[in-house]
Amino acid sequence: MMVIYPLYFNFVFPFRDFTICSNLYVLMSKILLGSWLLSLIFCLPVLAQDATVSGRVTASDDGSPLPGVTVQVKGANRGTNTDAQGNYRITAPANGQLVFSSSATQIKKLP
Repeated sequence: MMVIYPLYFNFVFPFRDFTICSNLYVLMSKILLGSWLLSLIFCLPVLAQDATVSGRVTASDDGSPLPGVTVQVKGANRGTNTDAQGNYRITAPANGQLVFSSSATQIKKLP
């Protein structure tokens, strides 16, 4: 038996076959989910940026500046030395740990 649809039915309901409609819905949802995941992946590096840390290394007994102390980021190949006034500046991740070392003093780690 053949069903005859009125002419306006094709304009109002273009998908008479619901398998085509559901396949299109699945395809569109995959495209939307994929584009959302891609935008999330590209935005994550913005959240994990490094910060510049600066400070001054002084002796614990009299507070005099310590020049030549090595300041390194634990687990990375980044490091610097303090200047004549004991000042340093280094770029480190937000959750990084700094390691201070010198031949004259013992090693101390700071979070």
